[in-house]
Amino acid sequence: MDFTLTQEQEQFRRSTRSVLNTVVDTDMRQSVVRTGVAHDKRLARALADEGLLSQAAPGPDRDPVLLHLLFSEMEKAGAPYEGLAVNLLVAGVLDTVGSDMHRNLVVGPLLSGDKNVCLGYSEPEAGSDPAGMKTR
Repeated sequence: MDFTLTQEQEQFRRSTRSVLNTVVDTDMRQSVVRTGVAHDKRLARALADEGLLSQAAPGPDRDPVLLHLLFSEMEKAGAPYEGLAVNLLVAGVLDTVGSDMHRNLVVGPLLSGDKNVCLGYSEPEAGSDPAGMKTR
């Protein structure tokens, strides 16, 4: 198996690094530590403006290596990526199995960096264990 990146993947990596080098700074990193918020709207919009979020969003017709490259480069840069991870997860699922309404009202704003989504799991006697949830 050949693990060499394609030209498109290398270009994606270079574009990601370029955005990160421009946007990520000490203030952004310290904000995460100070506030506990692992998301930066300015970073999300910069990545979206370059088309990097829409390229990296998971889906059956997309290259999964791009998502790996996005988060690998963000990790190396010390960029807050946890919020983007949730946004891309939800965008990928809704783009694949959602309705046109989901795609227009949710996926588009998530991939443009304009909106965020939050996932929360809570169930009596299950906590954050989705496998332990029960319905009635």
